Amino acid sequence: MRDDLKSRITTLTDYYHTKYRLLTTLSNNETELLYSLKAGNSEKVDVLLDDDQDTIEKINMIDLQMQNETDAFVRMAGITSGSFETYIGTLDDECVNEVLVLKKSIRDLLDEIYEKREEANRLMAVELKKTAEDIEGLMLMRKIRFTRQD
Repeated sequence: MRDDLKSRITTLTDYYHTKYRLLTTLSNNETELLYSLKAGNSEKVDVLLDDDQDTIEKINMIDLQMQNETDAFVRMAGITSGSFETYIGTLDDECVNEVLVLKKSIRDLLDEIYEKREEANRLMAVELKKTAEDIEGLMLMRKIRFTRQD
């Protein structure tokens, strides 16, 4: 592989490692979020959701850098952006293989995070429903109290 293309792939590999590390942090937070939701620790839930947002913003920045690096690779290689995956799949290089392994690991980790977040959303919906029912009950009690005073 040409040195200029190898340099781009090496940079992409670094970005994929960073993204994987950030996604691992996000996955760990999602696990802790589920535990905190089940334990009813709303303060911790708020902190974890804020942390998740910060991590997601970092992931978005890495994604942008990865796209810029991929675009530069595509231009240098003289290929279309749609053929990037196919093109690098034909290259027999350790860095390319590492990128492909990292991409699969990231997809697997994203699936795991998605499942955890779905469970968290379900738990939060149940908690919101309970809160709404509590508010409704309090409003009814208040209405009854005011009715008695009249």
